Amino acid sequence: MSPGKIMIRNEICFYTALLTAVYFAITASAWRFLMNLVISLPVGLISFLFWTIGKNRDVKKKRYKVIPVIWIVGILVSVAVLIYLLLSE
Repeated sequence: MSPGKIMIRNEICFYTALLTAVYFAITASAWRFLMNLVISLPVGLISFLFWTIGKNRDVKKKRYKVIPVIWIVGILVSVAVLIYLLLSE
């Protein structure tokens, strides 16, 4: 495979992982009717898949450090909203 195609594939993996991680963090608070399990969790797993593939193949490994931070923020928001909903009802 040519170096240009490999670089494009790595860019696609990174940006797909980044966008799906941001979507995961935004939708992590959707705990009404357990929508979080349908809307957010599968996208987070897709983000993890692209992050793993890209991190293993890309030479620019430093840029992949931001994606786990976004996941952690999403998980913390999700847990905080779930605790709030359980205590308020």
